[in-house]
Amino acid sequence: MSGSSTKQIWPLALALLVACAPERRGAEAPPRLAVVLVVDQMRADFLDRYEPLFEAGFARVLSEGAVFTRAEHDHATTVTAVGHATIATGSIPAQSGIVGNDFFDRGEGRTVYSASDPNAVILDYPDLAGRSAVRLRRAGLADWLKAARPESRVFSTALKDRSAIMMGGHASDGVYWYEGAIGTLVTSDYYRDDVPDWVGRFAARARAASYFSGGWDPLSASHPGRTGRAVSFSHRFSEMYTGGRPEAPDARYFVEFTDTPFSDEMILQFARTAVDEEGLGTDANPDLLLIGASAGDYIGHRWGPYSPEVRDYYVRLDRYLGRLFDFLDDRVGADRWTLVLTSDHGVTPPPEELPRGDARRIPEERFSEEVRAALVAAYADVRIEPAPRIRWQDGPHILSETATPAELRTLRRAIADRLAEIDFVAAAYTAEEVAGTSPRRGDMLGRFRRSFDADRSPDVMLRFERGLVVGETTATHGSPYAHDRHVPLVFMGPGIAPGRHSAPVRTVDIAPTLAALLGIPTPGDLDGRPIRKVAR
Repeated sequence: MSGSSTKQIWPLALALLVACAPERRGAEAPPRLAVVLVVDQMRADFLDRYEPLFEAGFARVLSEGAVFTRAEHDHATTVTAVGHATIATGSIPAQSGIVGNDFFDRGEGRTVYSASDPNAVILDYPDLAGRSAVRLRRAGLADWLKAARPESRVFSTALKDRSAIMMGGHASDGVYWYEGAIGTLVTSDYYRDDVPDWVGRFAARARAASYFSGGWDPLSASHPGRTGRAVSFSHRFSEMYTGGRPEAPDARYFVEFTDTPFSDEMILQFARTAVDEEGLGTDANPDLLLIGASAGDYIGHRWGPYSPEVRDYYVRLDRYLGRLFDFLDDRVGADRWTLVLTSDHGVTPPPEELPRGDARRIPEERFSEEVRAALVAAYADVRIEPAPRIRWQDGPHILSETATPAELRTLRRAIADRLAEIDFVAAAYTAEEVAGTSPRRGDMLGRFRRSFDADRSPDVMLRFERGLVVGETTATHGSPYAHDRHVPLVFMGPGIAPGRHSAPVRTVDIAPTLAALLGIPTPGDLDGRPIRKVAR
């Protein structure tokens, strides 16, 4: 189904949702503006780790917000698209259909990007690849609000297209993301027919270029971190991004601008501009602003979560958020807006920074060789002729027009058994196991079940050993373990009592909680539930 035709059915589907779902009632009047802030790759412990350095935005969140110290993603595949879709829809990946940043789509017979849409056109830049929420199978908070209150305004923005798109869903008034190839913010015709004048005037390319000559030095180099080591680094963009040519920023600079905290400063400036230009939070119809702060993920992958760069990023983000909050107090009213702060996933530290034996790094070549050998051995065990083809995308996808269902089940079992023999594989689950037709083995298997879509997930899903990093990336994520699942969750706003709560909550609870605060109905088949400490 094309992006345009899918877009056309959403108003009807959402109208039915509103007609059938019970409306939630809250003791408080709904906020004029709800802000969802997703800080990419922010682990829950970062709030405590950097608390002594916070003076503005994060400091206010910690003092005025309801902080849930045991919030987690309850699915196995902890990556950006999956996390944002889960937060926005209140549905597990098995329901939303977003099972990875990329996944093999059996219907299309190829690996696809989660936010790709060949039928969408990037406005003003038709040569760029199309992007939309056409692959997202669930409505989200943005869609629920537009269905219940058509006069409400909804805007979503982030550095990453998949972040802005998964949050913005299908019915947002505006969804904007940074396109490094041209150094500016863009959208597609899936969301609107033209680019508003104020977006053109924002001139993101000029803003990105303005940081070029200054480079990046820490704000407080003399202030030691918790390790007692002083923070010290100096990154000159002319040396890092242009091969030592200091004259002016070039194409590489605009692409790698995402690896700096200043890219998130730009996104937050854009969000403030949207509030002003679109009049968000200025009338009785509640509006929604969704913001993805993506730079922390780029910085964390490049330098690691315990690096001076990540520490300085959070010090700067604290200040950026302080400006945003002060701005919202002024434009909307201090008691008229509500915030939820969370993250799409955490991060696994570099093995080199953990105690020996707790983690390890293996070369990509070794990974590929051992997987290939396991597949060859599984074919030999089963001897299906002709041998099915295998496409590897986060695991093996078996493609065969001749094998019977019984043969495929046998082959999946053989592949799982052989892959489980590899020393860095902790477990291998067949499609039958994660689909629920085999006995449940505990909560870890449950997380894989909540991540499984028969049309998009591998025939065998792999759980690697804790702390495994493949290749040369400094730090990574994507595992079902706590360091990737455990994320911050804070609600702040009128009627929300500040304090810390140790009861376990899940990220699928965020969207229904905000819906309750906004007084709008939700689908009856959500996986999440309103958090009673917030939405009474």
